[in-house]
Amino acid sequence: MKFNMISPRTAKVTGEANNYAIPAFNCTSSSSINAVLEAGKELGRPVMIQFSEGGAAFIAGKGLPNDKGKLQASILGAVAGAHLARTMAPAYGIPVLVHSDHCAKKLLPWFDGMLEADEAHFKQTGEPLFSSHMLDLSEETDEENIAICKKYLERMAPIKLILEMEIGITGGAEDGVDNSGVAKEKLYSTPEDPAAHHSASPHVFPAVSREEEKSTKNNTSAAVTKREHFQERQQQ
Repeated sequence: MKFNMISPRTAKVTGEANNYAIPAFNCTSSSSINAVLEAGKELGRPVMIQFSEGGAAFIAGKGLPNDKGKLQASILGAVAGAHLARTMAPAYGIPVLVHSDHCAKKLLPWFDGMLEADEAHFKQTGEPLFSSHMLDLSEETDEENIAICKKYLERMAPIKLILEMEIGITGGAEDGVDNSGVAKEKLYSTPEDPAAHHSASPHVFPAVSREEEKSTKNNTSAAVTKREHFQERQQQ
């Protein structure tokens, strides 16, 4: 049976058309991967299986080296988890997305290792091993964030691999990135933030349809409205 991989865009459209969200689950073992697949089968809906750097190392096992700057176990665990998801998903009969979660700058060796596996898998099958990856460079300057994302996006686009970028900062602490002390109004993106990322690599991004452009503008307006309401509350 062929692995039924769908794109994030298709998943979004499918969820909206059927009035449900598609959650992403961080998996740390074959048991948790199978649990997500079983839930998706029971509900008859797509699922997203994702791996964090630490969770991927746990999949590989704590007896393996995971040296700073190399992250061998994290690479091996994520690749093994992706292959397991691909192997098991057809038996469950549901579309599946395979994603890697927050990757900070200090974890880029993990990202590079997964990309090498994607490129090898694409050469053999015409598909990347993963559906998508996430870069979380919220600890870096906007300029460095954009530059690094651009470099990776240009490498990923030819093998049909989606890059999730962390624009701005995340709230609280997650996967070694701690923004718990920042001003709360900085947690809201501005319309200029995604525009800066897009303008850095316009030739890499696919053409945006008028409907998608309209939807983006509406979502941006909603985000700006939320930020304005937050600022009003802070001033009261």
